[in-house]
Amino acid sequence: AGYSVAVNRPYEGTMVPAAFLGAPRVHSIMVEVRRGLYMDEATGSRNGAFPATRRTLQACLASALAAANAT
Repeated sequence: AGYSVAVNRPYEGTMVPAAFLGAPRVHSIMVEVRRGLYMDEATGSRNGAFPATRRTLQACLASALAAANAT
């Protein structure tokens, strides 16, 4: 899709509710997306790239979920 990806940058780890922390069936993922890709940072409104950015993220998450369920 033309994006660059980094693992554990700029942050490392995810946030899991304490009640589920360490549960064997719980998996988590945190995705950080640079705001300039999908919004006008001066106004906070969505820019024209928002729909494509959303579709790309949805496809990536669907792929990750499918891969996790295949194991």
